[in-house]
Amino acid sequence: MDVSQRHSPAVLYPLQHSRQLRILWAALVVGSGLLLLLWTWQGAGVGHELWLRVGAAALLWLLCAVLGWQAQHRLPQGALHWSGCGWLWEINGQARPLQGVPVVLLDLQRLLIVGFVDGRKRTQHFVLQRNWAPHAWMDLRRAVYSSAHPPQNSSSSKAL
Repeated sequence: MDVSQRHSPAVLYPLQHSRQLRILWAALVVGSGLLLLLWTWQGAGVGHELWLRVGAAALLWLLCAVLGWQAQHRLPQGALHWSGCGWLWEINGQARPLQGVPVVLLDLQRLLIVGFVDGRKRTQHFVLQRNWAPHAWMDLRRAVYSSAHPPQNSSSSKAL
């Protein structure tokens, strides 16, 4: 494959809060809360230990709900920019270079979760949805997948 065929065009992709993740978070919180209530009503046990078990489970449920809420609101905002040579995260008018290469953590065709890995440490992750910029979606996908395979130099590709 020719190296020039692997490179994708430059792309600027907006980052927003994900409505689908908010809906998923809400469904998980409500569903697990209902299960907690059902467990309390049907089979948590009897006696003074009942309230200890229910209290501990309720605190754990609340902690998970709050951490999930915070995690989704801490997702990066701004724009993800592939210049053709490197990745930038643009936020509040400032561009921050992203270290490492993008690693696709989840690809559902309309939703893409990408982490940038520098060595063994994940430096940043991004949730990207097709409906945020449908006109640039395929360019973004090409950039993510093509930059994961750095170009080989011409002498090694000719030897093969």
